[in-house]
Amino acid sequence: MAGDANYESVSLLLHGDGANGSTTFVDSGPRPKTPVVYGNTQISTAWSVFGGASMRFDGNGDLLSYPDHADLRFGGGDFSIECRLRLL
Repeated sequence: MAGDANYESVSLLLHGDGANGSTTFVDSGPRPKTPVVYGNTQISTAWSVFGGASMRFDGNGDLLSYPDHADLRFGGGDFSIECRLRLL
């Protein structure tokens, strides 16, 4: 990603963009991964901060699961997690 010196270190980049009700979650990171979607996890256009959509988890069995991948293992090195949450 132009202008981001740390982009190659990104493990998972989920913007939550897409059509309302979609269950397709695109990883925009340098090594894209495809999730298994559980419950009724979906894209929602009812609320968003950027791009007009967001990921919706209603708290009833909803989750995204990713197959084992070295990028997603927490080791002994530095890491950060960034997200925005809207709790109801």
